[in-house]
Amino acid sequence: MPFFLMHSQGCGIGWLVGMQSAHVKGIVAYEPGSGFPFPKGEVPAPIKNAGFFGDMKAEEVPMDAFLKLTHFPIVIFYGDYIPKTPTRHPHNDYWRAASEMADLFAAAVNRHGGDAKVIRLPDVGIYGNSHFPFAERNNQEVAQALKAWLSEKKLDGCRQTMWLIAKLYFALHLLSKTPGTHESRAFESAQTS
Repeated sequence: MPFFLMHSQGCGIGWLVGMQSAHVKGIVAYEPGSGFPFPKGEVPAPIKNAGFFGDMKAEEVPMDAFLKLTHFPIVIFYGDYIPKTPTRHPHNDYWRAASEMADLFAAAVNRHGGDAKVIRLPDVGIYGNSHFPFAERNNQEVAQALKAWLSEKKLDGCRQTMWLIAKLYFALHLLSKTPGTHESRAFESAQTS
């Protein structure tokens, strides 16, 4: 398996796969929302937020398990409309807390010798994405950001990876032609402004 691609709440399971499989060569996470593992004794305090799920909490794992996440590169992508400061809007504030926890997670991986990076798409000039950035009208730009990271980490050289990228481009092209495929975070932001 060249890399493991995951999204949202499924990322919690993805971190576990990364800690248990010797076949993972990289992890790509789109908008992880829970299950961030931290080594025993390094779990950050829960991040308060107005979300319906309560405080954003990290998961404590043994150090030897956590260190397996330092054996391959990790990238975490987040789209737009995530506030940088607390807000009363439950949905948006939940994602603020999740993206803050992602920053803490990446810092922990890097502190232990790993290679983790959080990319907020607007920071690299890609705008207009909600919780499903790969299903938005600008999905080709999102796929290019993924392709650039894979190339940088030398995970794009095998035939399986190139086949997966081609398949992803095709699926994204079809989704971009389907009305109503994006999530409503932008709409909800506008309603609470």
